[in-house]
Amino acid sequence: MRLEAICLSILFCGLLGKANADSTIDIDDLDWLAGEWIGEGQEGDSGEVEGVARQYWTPPLEGSVSFFFTWHAEESEHVHYAVNVFQQTKNGVVGKGIHYGRDFENFEEHPWLLKATRIGSDVVEFQCLEYCRSESISFTLLKNGVLEERWIPNPDENKPDWIVRYRRAK
Repeated sequence: MRLEAICLSILFCGLLGKANADSTIDIDDLDWLAGEWIGEGQEGDSGEVEGVARQYWTPPLEGSVSFFFTWHAEESEHVHYAVNVFQQTKNGVVGKGIHYGRDFENFEEHPWLLKATRIGSDVVEFQCLEYCRSESISFTLLKNGVLEERWIPNPDENKPDWIVRYRRAK
């Protein structure tokens, strides 16, 4: 049942609507994210939930990239998963994703829609178009090889409500 839900989600997320994105952004530039990343971080406005996160990014293939995310909070029942798909369109890179809880029930009413606003050799930034809990999301490869994920509800304040730092899995 879980595998079926994941496959259906990927299929659904692949049916992306049109977004007004930058056509100079190329999905092939996400190749540096490919692979498995393991991290620890904090969730919530005050960082009250510590947890372990894993991300599995596919390499770009025929104009698309997908990643699967898991979050397991230490000392609690808090677990969630996310399935995300990004595609190259004539307007740039757009993507959809959706979260699931421990019981693999969708705990969001709608999938979120993102557009890439910047992709480089060590950074990717997304702006939320609809149904996100944050206005922007960024992944930055720091000089020490650590991947930092930041969810920023209000870009004017630049104060993230979610930060996870990952290292490549061996």
